[in-house]
Amino acid sequence: MLRSRRFSPATAATVLIATAVVLGSAPASAYADTPLPVPTALGTSPAPAGGASGDACGAEAPYGYIGLDDVIFSATASWANDPQAVSMEFDVVGDNGSAPLDYTEPAVSGSPASLHLPEGDFTDGTTYMWQARTVDSTGASSAWSAPCHFIADHTPPPQPVVSSTDFPSSGTGPVPRTTGTITFTLPGGTAGDATRFYYDLDGSPSVSTGTPEYDDISSGNSWVPVNPDGTATITITPTLAASNWVDVQTMDRAGNISQPVHYSFSLGWPTPDVNGDLNGDSHRDLVAATSAGTLFDLFGNGDGTVQPARTFSNETTDWSPGLIAQSGDYNGDGYQDILRINPNGVVVEDVNNGLGDFNEEVVANWYRADGTDWSKTTQFVLPGPVAGADTSNLVTVENNQLLLWTAGRFGLTDGGTPTVLDAKFKGWTVITPGDVNGDGLPDLLLRDNANGKLKLALGQADGTYGAPSTWRTVGHGFSSKKYRLIVSVGDANGDGTADLYAVTTAGRLVFIPGKPGNTFGSPVTLTTTGIDWTQVTSLA
Repeated sequence: MLRSRRFSPATAATVLIATAVVLGSAPASAYADTPLPVPTALGTSPAPAGGASGDACGAEAPYGYIGLDDVIFSATASWANDPQAVSMEFDVVGDNGSAPLDYTEPAVSGSPASLHLPEGDFTDGTTYMWQARTVDSTGASSAWSAPCHFIADHTPPPQPVVSSTDFPSSGTGPVPRTTGTITFTLPGGTAGDATRFYYDLDGSPSVSTGTPEYDDISSGNSWVPVNPDGTATITITPTLAASNWVDVQTMDRAGNISQPVHYSFSLGWPTPDVNGDLNGDSHRDLVAATSAGTLFDLFGNGDGTVQPARTFSNETTDWSPGLIAQSGDYNGDGYQDILRINPNGVVVEDVNNGLGDFNEEVVANWYRADGTDWSKTTQFVLPGPVAGADTSNLVTVENNQLLLWTAGRFGLTDGGTPTVLDAKFKGWTVITPGDVNGDGLPDLLLRDNANGKLKLALGQADGTYGAPSTWRTVGHGFSSKKYRLIVSVGDANGDGTADLYAVTTAGRLVFIPGKPGNTFGSPVTLTTTGIDWTQVTSLA
């Protein structure tokens, strides 16, 4: 970058004489009726903080603060008639008697010109006044702009002390998903110039309720304001068994950050969630993916209804195109995870943090013996584990065949070769109600898409579901013309029988209660989900 010191008066006179000789008939004075413009739109990056409200320039006291950081000064001017090269001169003067920082930078009409000065050019506690003006190659200059001000604050704030009775730093605390509080306290019993505590829970932006908290996009961490007495209390819901931690730093008015404080605590081990329960409340839940690639959680209320759909901002956004299935804990933490085929045709495990937030993706051993991917799979379900297990075999539909893949926590077993359950499965939909007859083995429901019949296929000890001739009809009226998507997460209303959820072709979610004898009652429309069901591509 071109950078030069300001012209002295003698230098300016010499330049003016030389320019007149060179230009001859066009002396610089010919443009005296077009004065250089005074710069406007003055600003710094970072902007001063804590000054007069609405005064980003610092024109009036009290002036704002800039922390220990490089400072970029900028100003803008526009001109049309001066044929000389125009530059922007910046002049920065401290009130501590140090030499002015005066530099001239290239400028383009209508665009900001900038000066970048390192943090070492500024002294802690010093108030700086700065201005800008335009100059051209003849030495002519505009008037100086109105002055701006800031105070250099290079002293970091103190570290907080972290304490919690809910999550003590010694011993073992409650089980995961217990909500409690943690308090940050500054020494001295006052906030001083501290404004925020930035923190994260277990290395991720924390999930919180209660106390007002905010998300800072630039850091990815949460923050809470410092109270006048130098304290703040956060409400958190940690989800990891055993070791958990909170890292916290203080931020002051100038944006300076303290050294971090690491607070660790230990929790017990959770009771494993039942299949279909994604948030630990013992109710069966749904997940829905839209054509935009968003995953929605619909937490069940235990009576067949569901809560309004919610999303988590830290989840991936490539849930479509693809297929999703739920029923299994694939990392042994007690929480129910999701298995899916991603848009690249790869099977991945999306790990649940215990709150229904699938913010970690794992590629395990879901590799087929023939070396092909899963892009030709048209249906993809997990029937559920056998009694006492925590993962499920996999059932898919490919090339109009119903296939069984033996699987475990780490992916496919038996070499990744499937067993054909039905070689003529064209026009059918496979549904996973879990164990409907109480023998400890997961069963299947099969829908004839055309005539709407539901058939029950009972699970066998060898993992298969018997010959298609043994599947018996248990329901009618479920055609794909009526219900374009249909699934089961088992007993959703607590009456001991497996239920169904379906998306109608008119774009509604309905709950279809199961009845004794594996029959089904009348559908109930669920109207408070907040989802446009015409855009839902996968449901599990």
